[in-house]
Formats: sequence, structure tokens, C-alpha cells
Amino acid sequence: MTQSNSTLTSHETNLTQHAMLIVWVHFGRTIGLLERLAKIPIAQKKVLRAPQEKVIEFLVGLLSGMEYLTNLSEGPAPLTRDTEVAVAWKLQSMTDASGVSRTRRRVTTRACKGWLRHWMQSSSPSSTGQ
Repeated sequence: MTQSNSTLTSHETNLTQHAMLIVWVHFGRTIGLLERLAKIPIAQKKVLRAPQEKVIEFLVGLLSGMEYLTNLSEGPAPLTRDTEVAVAWKLQSMTDASGVSRTRRRVTTRACKGWLRHWMQSSSPSSTGQ
């Protein structure tokens, strides 16, 4: 499987029930979303995955319309089993809901506000030359 900023091609056909998540990650790449999410300071060590990857997984879950965090790994179409979505979002794989929940609790309000402030300033038309 090869991947670039604007395309995702596969030599084999894998179906996903979460196709819109793949469309949304392509949009997210055009606005630098993944790179910016990777810069959120989180006071948590990396064991198998960086905490920022779990924040991305939480966002993917929200975009999928999940009502409960447990829907990441349980339910009729769990995201944790959807390898196409994980690949598209540049995740090794998706972790279980408990890992995402622990990381979510470590993200401080201050870090989120700072990240959002930076995002809004760098995404404004005046900062992008539009």
C-alpha cells in the first residue's frame, strides 16, 4: 500500500463501512490537521502509540458519529477493526476505548485552548494569504 498527501492507493480492494472517514482525512490533510494534532502537548508516555495518535482516534470516532467511546471497539461496525480507516489516518492500528479514554483525560483544557488559538490564527484568511 502506498500513501501520499493527496492520494491513498491500494493494490488490493478492502471494503470499509466508514468511507466518509477516508474522505474527511483527505480534507484534513489539505488543511494540515494531522500535523497540528501531533503537536498537542500531552503528559503521557508512549508505550505502543503516541498519545497524540489516540487523540486522532478520538476525533475519528466523533466523526463516525459514535455515541459512546466504547463504540470504537464494540458494536456492529467497530472502528478498531477497520484497517482502511487506520491506514488513511496514518495510524498503525486503532486501540481500544480504554486506551483512548485514559489519554483523553490527560489532555488539559489549557493545551486544547492553546492548540485551538494557534489553529484559528494560522487558519484565518489573513495568515494564509487569501
